[in-house]
Amino acid sequence: ALAWSVLFGLTPFSAVFYPVSVLPGWLQPVALALPAAHVFEGMRAALLEGRIAWHHLAAAFALDAAWLALMAWVFMRQFQAARVSGALLNIGE
Repeated sequence: ALAWSVLFGLTPFSAVFYPVSVLPGWLQPVALALPAAHVFEGMRAALLEGRIAWHHLAAAFALDAAWLALMAWVFMRQFQAARVSGALLNIGE
């Protein structure tokens, strides 16, 4: 339920229903930090203009890689903290 709540909360910033350009100026960088916004902007360009927006595709891939690296780092940090504090159980021993 939490994952769906987060996704639902990000929907207005992901350019799903309208282009990023209609957002207020201070919200546009927030939207463009989400890979989904680039995917939907690219799809909008493909469907409405008949062109492939390579810069949106590249930005989506780059942001996916950056978010994946950041979250992997956060996960490993939390995993190490749980290991040090004894919060992990050894099952089978």
